[in-house]
Amino acid sequence: MGFHRCKSVLLSSVVGALLASCNNGVCNTSSVGVLQVSKPVKELLYTGESTTATVSLVGSSGVSTPVLVTVTSENPNDMTVTPYSCSLTSAVNSCQVTLTALKAGEVKISASADGYAPVTSKIAVVIKNMFAYIINDSNDALIGLGTPPSDGGYTQCNVGVNGIESASCTTNTSSIFSQPSAIAFNKGYAYFVNYGDNSYVYCLVNESGIESETCAKVELAGATMDNSRGIAFAGNYAYITNTGIESYVQCNVTATGLIESSTCTDVALSNTYYSTEITIESNYAYIMNSVSYRDYSYLQCVTNASGLINANSCNLVSLGYLFASGGLGSVAAPATVAFSGTYSYMTDSYHDVYIQCSVGATGVESNNCIKVSPKDLSDNNLLDSPMGVAFNNSFAYFVNRSNNYTQCNVSGAGLVESASCANYTPSGIGALNRPNGIAFYGL
Repeated sequence: MGFHRCKSVLLSSVVGALLASCNNGVCNTSSVGVLQVSKPVKELLYTGESTTATVSLVGSSGVSTPVLVTVTSENPNDMTVTPYSCSLTSAVNSCQVTLTALKAGEVKISASADGYAPVTSKIAVVIKNMFAYIINDSNDALIGLGTPPSDGGYTQCNVGVNGIESASCTTNTSSIFSQPSAIAFNKGYAYFVNYGDNSYVYCLVNESGIESETCAKVELAGATMDNSRGIAFAGNYAYITNTGIESYVQCNVTATGLIESSTCTDVALSNTYYSTEITIESNYAYIMNSVSYRDYSYLQCVTNASGLINANSCNLVSLGYLFASGGLGSVAAPATVAFSGTYSYMTDSYHDVYIQCSVGATGVESNNCIKVSPKDLSDNNLLDSPMGVAFNNSFAYFVNRSNNYTQCNVSGAGLVESASCANYTPSGIGALNRPNGIAFYGL
């Protein structure tokens, strides 16, 4: 701001120009500045996700009367902006807006205000579809709708800002499946483990979801799959767990995400009988043991930078002992595990609860676990033989063998808000049938 002697009053709405007001020959000058929109923090969003951008009043001085800036989305059907306006001055010269993806597309945002040239973000937000996939080990519920009998398949559902859109769900079945018990995604491929015939199925994935016509079944010749129930990827490796023998299958993975079946081999590992799932998180592999004579336990193993599990590092953690000795009720039977923030969540399919544990630098802190049983308004259990658990955006999902799923809100720290949980039951062509697991994926 400056003061100078002037002979006349200059009034201007030209962007970036100086404004001058004079009184008794003394003029006060100020610069109105220009509007600017930053590039979004995330330039790629999946449906239901959000990011932020900053709207600024740049190069202004002496602007004390708030400038009302309106912020809009080029296509509000694809992406919303909140708040839609903010007031800026030279002192408070920026505001943050939240961009929420609704539908696939490319969207820019614009800012405008009286007396200023409107501006549009230089970078568009690219929005891609996110889908939920629920594994069914039977399709009996669909036979009456004209679907041929088969041994299961998967249900694909759209994901929006409020979570899974159950009305959009479509169940896919095929004779290629034989009681599929797990699903995992890796670089444009979907993988299913068939518990029924000791094989795995892989399919290509595009922006519209799994390309079911590309699915192929693989039966390993150089390694043993025995009632397999889990599959996971880490770096250059894929892992498949067995329930019938104390070992797991380890395979190399190509740069494009394809399992090299000829490289698969057996890795002996004690205390893995009836292993229901494997999950790899932050340099640790977790293998769930959901049987009483393994004392309802899990194995925690170290993985190296390339994703290789060190079988000699595995440590057996007995949840049954912890819960019995800690007075926390019946023993826990972990079926699957997923991670959110600083917490891990295991499903206990025998007792209709989930097991919530803190997670630290050394992995799951088994001495800091609780059992949680979400209830409805009538105090009935929402979980009913929960098998799979997964997280997407700010929601947690537990799939129940009673052909529904439980959706709960999740706090910023990753804590499931059990009081917010509710059950949803897809119907018609999206009906579930003995669901085993759940995963989210988008390209």
